[in-house]
Amino acid sequence: MGVLCKNSLFLSAFLMHAQMNPKQLWNRIFGLLRNPKMEWEEIREENVEINALYKAYLIPFCAIYALSTFIGDLIWTQSDSLGEIIGQTLIDFAVPCGSVIVLTYAIERLSVNFDSTKDLTLSAKLAIFSIAPALLFMTIGNIFQVQPINGLMRLACFYSLYVLWLGFKPVLGTVTEQRLGYTVLTVLIFVGITLIAHLILRGLLAIVF
Repeated sequence: MGVLCKNSLFLSAFLMHAQMNPKQLWNRIFGLLRNPKMEWEEIREENVEINALYKAYLIPFCAIYALSTFIGDLIWTQSDSLGEIIGQTLIDFAVPCGSVIVLTYAIERLSVNFDSTKDLTLSAKLAIFSIAPALLFMTIGNIFQVQPINGLMRLACFYSLYVLWLGFKPVLGTVTEQRLGYTVLTVLIFVGITLIAHLILRGLLAIVF
């Protein structure tokens, strides 16, 4: 119980430092689920620095997802090691957070090859908000690790591919003919980064525990 309290206090302090606004996060995700085309237009016009995007959206999104791993593993897994669960929680925070940051730079660098606007902040918006629906669905799946809920939530993650594809035109001005190729390459890069990061960190976790 003491460990759980300490972790809860740490998470609360961390999210406060990250400038988490629950209503703002929910409104953004709900907009991407309800009317992604309109939401992308609003995202494009928002005047915000890239560091503020990370603090207000990326870090809270990933922290909530990681917390769902911690809660779900405590409820559903048979692991006797609290340290292992905490380690997996940290991985589930670090991997999507780091992968999105790397993907931001990849999208920005690739923009010239797809006749799109070369802008790091806009690329960050595209990377962060396209993954947001998937993180929401995986968060639900982590907490409710029973079928068919978990399986349905995993399938629902593919909606983020549509959100990403839809976002290229309003955010980066990508022409329709270039959107599919840009989307496919972006997804492949993200999957590659995520898989490599998971393999490395899970390998380290296995050594420790």
